[in-house]
Amino acid sequence: MPDAPHDADAPLPKNIADDETIVRGILTPWQVRNGKLRRQAFQPPKGSSELSVMRLLKGSDFCKDKAVEIASKNTSNNYSGLMTIRADGIRSDGRTNVLDSPDPPNFRFPAISRG
Repeated sequence: MPDAPHDADAPLPKNIADDETIVRGILTPWQVRNGKLRRQAFQPPKGSSELSVMRLLKGSDFCKDKAVEIASKNTSNNYSGLMTIRADGIRSDGRTNVLDSPDPPNFRFPAISRG
């Protein structure tokens, strides 16, 4: 079962299985307007082809805490919730992948990359 939480101090497996759940922190008002997700919630920042996401293997509390931390860096954004998708759903168009990238050491945060 790929989504069972990992030991918080243990590094995650480098390979991301198709049935692994990927998590995106959702912030308002940047990614939500009038109660609906905006398109930019799923798009990388300008000048980048990668969208930063997290792995549910770290646990939902870890993912929420990280999203709240990111939201707190910009006073105009507020944490709204978490969005999840399986890795195979990301890969289903044949042009988009979810890849592991180390940041910081011993924690792995993947990026959705379109190429």
